Amino acid sequence: MPPYKVTTTTINYYDPLAQTFVVSDENGILATPLDFLENSENLKDELVNLLDEYLPIYIAVGIPKHLSGADGQMAQATKDFIKNLGNLTAIPIYGIDERFSSKRAIGALREGGKDSRESKGLIDSAAAAAILNDAMDLERKNELEKCKI
Repeated sequence: MPPYKVTTTTINYYDPLAQTFVVSDENGILATPLDFLENSENLKDELVNLLDEYLPIYIAVGIPKHLSGADGQMAQATKDFIKNLGNLTAIPIYGIDERFSSKRAIGALREGGKDSRESKGLIDSAAAAAILNDAMDLERKNELEKCKI
């Protein structure tokens, strides 16, 4: 199996460890959603299994910043998650600003004829894909390294 790029984004502001995952193809063109992982006592094992299965070359994690760009409580919780994830793997982890990922996802779903009120799971997956696309754009510009956590 070729190396992939994996992204994770916090999808529930009340539970920062509930995650949706997206992987890219080896060329960094297509982002595909994976199964949703819930915060449970098995989350650590499920994360390790996911990383072992997809062998990502890096992980992009969405950082939920305030509109001003400042870190708040959720951004700090996400950075704590990244630190814990870093204890599980040597794979590089990058923190990607996710301030407008959900808005872009909702717009894309509307363009595709989907009602955002009925598409919470789709919004989360599309937002995760947007974060991965942002990371891959930064990678193509040789600017991803500045996001390393």
